Amino acid sequence: MRLILFFLLATCGLAAQTIVPLQERAELRRASAGPAQAVDFRMACGDVAELPGVERLISGQNRMLRVDLDTTGLSSDLTDYRCIGCSTARFGTAELRGDTVLYTATAGVVQGFDTLGLTVCSPQGVCADTVDLVVLVQRPGRTVQLGNRLVVPETTTSIVVPADSLPGGTVCRSLADCEDTDYAGRGQRSNFARALGQGSNDFDYVAGRYGGTDAVCVTVCNEFGLCDTYRASFTVDRASVDLPFFDDFSYGGVRPAVELWQDEDVLINRSYGVTPPSIGVATFDGLDFDGRPYAAGGNGRRGQPRDFLTSASINLAGQSGTVLSFYLQPKGLGNRPELQDSFLVQFLDVAGSWNTVFAREGILNTQTNTVIDPFTGVLLDVPADYQYDGFQFRFVNLSTETGGVDNWNLDYVKLSNTSTSLVTQDLALTDEPFRLVAPYTSVPVRHLQAAGGELFADSIFLSVWNHRSDVTPVTQSTYTIENRGTPFFSSAAGLFPSRFFGQDNGIAPLSFETRRATFAELPTAAAIRDFLLGLDPAEDYLLATTYALTVATEDATFSPAVARNDTATTLTELADYMAYDDGSAEVAIEGQQGNVIVQRYRAYVADELTGIRIRLPRGLGSAGNQNINFEVYGEGETNRPGELLYSFSAPVLYAEDFYADSLQAFSSYALPEPLALPVGDFYIGWRQGSADRSLPVGFDRNTQPDSVQFFNAGSGFQTLGGSTRGAIMIRPLLSGADIRPTATRDLVIERLVDVYPNPTDGMLYLQPREALAAADLGVRLYTGSGQLVYAQRGSLTVDLTALPPGMYLLECRWGDRLSRHKIVRH
Repeated sequence: MRLILFFLLATCGLAAQTIVPLQERAELRRASAGPAQAVDFRMACGDVAELPGVERLISGQNRMLRVDLDTTGLSSDLTDYRCIGCSTARFGTAELRGDTVLYTATAGVVQGFDTLGLTVCSPQGVCADTVDLVVLVQRPGRTVQLGNRLVVPETTTSIVVPADSLPGGTVCRSLADCEDTDYAGRGQRSNFARALGQGSNDFDYVAGRYGGTDAVCVTVCNEFGLCDTYRASFTVDRASVDLPFFDDFSYGGVRPAVELWQDEDVLINRSYGVTPPSIGVATFDGLDFDGRPYAAGGNGRRGQPRDFLTSASINLAGQSGTVLSFYLQPKGLGNRPELQDSFLVQFLDVAGSWNTVFAREGILNTQTNTVIDPFTGVLLDVPADYQYDGFQFRFVNLSTETGGVDNWNLDYVKLSNTSTSLVTQDLALTDEPFRLVAPYTSVPVRHLQAAGGELFADSIFLSVWNHRSDVTPVTQSTYTIENRGTPFFSSAAGLFPSRFFGQDNGIAPLSFETRRATFAELPTAAAIRDFLLGLDPAEDYLLATTYALTVATEDATFSPAVARNDTATTLTELADYMAYDDGSAEVAIEGQQGNVIVQRYRAYVADELTGIRIRLPRGLGSAGNQNINFEVYGEGETNRPGELLYSFSAPVLYAEDFYADSLQAFSSYALPEPLALPVGDFYIGWRQGSADRSLPVGFDRNTQPDSVQFFNAGSGFQTLGGSTRGAIMIRPLLSGADIRPTATRDLVIERLVDVYPNPTDGMLYLQPREALAAADLGVRLYTGSGQLVYAQRGSLTVDLTALPPGMYLLECRWGDRLSRHKIVRH
């Protein structure tokens, strides 16, 4: 059963709020142009229904046809059967045999109807009512082979489907995997290029990662059920990779590296794992490659396979002594797998069968949510029978539930016959660097400056895991803080040896270590503060903190990827909103009917609340017809909410349904009228109305602000406590914020600028298509998963040299006009 963690309220004994698992990740889906009301390009036919009163024959086929005649009132000795139209049938021959007609459809007929009238007459000449027999003759349905294409994983191939030759034309069509294929991939996609009736049935096929041959069938049918099928096959070509095989998931993006893995089910992230062997983990989150829950299966007591992570084919021919190693953590900051859930490792044998070589069950229900099981290392020998060219291994989680539940975190996967223990010549960062502000993760510049240093980060840290068996010295190390945009700012110094992170630059063997200091101890702390205090309080900025290590003793000849975890970056956005969360929801929080949940913020200068941005994760069921009821409170006594200042209701809208919204899957709501905020505390939240189910709100477990969350179950506000701590993903939008309310259609999307070169090696240049003032042009750059990584205003040059290769989305905004461009960074 699903684990629900209650916030137990000591004062009243009520469970007024619950922490629940995420049920899907809708933000991973492809954005649409509006709500889910677009033309259905598929127009699925479904099963062809029988036409009532019509006998359907294939051309060249014959059949005995009999009809029941009403002979009431006639004599019993009836032999005079008559057929009206048998001799003149156009699409076959009809031979009357007593009360039965032998109809032989003419070969070569495409489609046609014959109507025959049958009756019987008595010797006195009285005839029964004539009964019509309608015969539909059609040619056989055709299967047209469109050939096979050799495709590269995750590439798009456009397939031209010949114009249909159906008599009367197509009235419905479907596009689906062909039934005669056993392709094991799950990430492939196919969609018609045009709506039905717009001239073609051409389609685009997006290849999955899994090696093998897939087949897609387009079926088109006319109004009388004659269907033709066009079959195209695609061979996903994946060459075998050589040893060593190594992945620690320390790269960006949300899916595993395509060159190493054949599935897209797991979530690559830096938020679910607790103290991982290196920065970044692969989370088995119980959701498919598109962020949706898998179909329910089983009886709730036996786990069903959910997420797969399958290696590329590996050439082990002639090898020996190969060992697979990895680190595994149940739950982390996600949802707990129970004992009936499990995690498996399977090897593919030369005959093509998957064999389980490792299994681990979940956690006892009695273990409290505050207990975090550590990552534990696993070593598995690869027997000689598996050492062939084409060997694969895979990880799979079994779950008894449906949705984003029963989570496992995987890290530091290694297959080698030279490095065959948990020892690796690698020193890895395990966490991102510090943000510049605290306790907020984002705050407007004007409030940061007015706080007089109160909102600058105090504690800073550096966490590393030494995978070597000896004390490992760090050859060189730096931290760098830079502004990604204008004006230019970059400040750097060494990490250690240093007076703040310790004079000893040696890390103990096979151990995890965190070194802590204060921000004030940084050699460039004064320069950083001066820069932030001198910024234009009316503008937005994005600052990056980067740690970079150089370890001369790391063995890059084993795998160049071991150097990837030596660098990590954290972004601090200074914009017109406040936030405690880091943008990622690990779970969700729900309130009971009538309860109010709020989170405290502080205005350091007089301001205006102009909107509220909130993360509304989808659930497995609909939210129903309920609204979200926002409430804003002023400063009260004893650091608790005081007077209700503002309330309004709005429909529940999901950011993923709209282009004109935050790309980080927050829903944005503009206040009907701005609310003046004096200097001091204010509280924003929502009241759970009457509904069939409570509304879930995103809850970030990585950031844990202290004593800023409150609830009111009817007897006054109390501190929100409980074993699960985190930040509620609700953000006040202040004066000047780019709100773009969810469901707004006022934003004009057009091509304001030309962008070149694209693809780029690092530098982008913007050429306005009309006389736009460059000083008024705002630029933002997002990763494919929606993370803001660059922001600037007033420049026609965008510098991407500090960003990793990949796909990005560039937004250029001038007033209410918006231009979007897909950018490829080599």
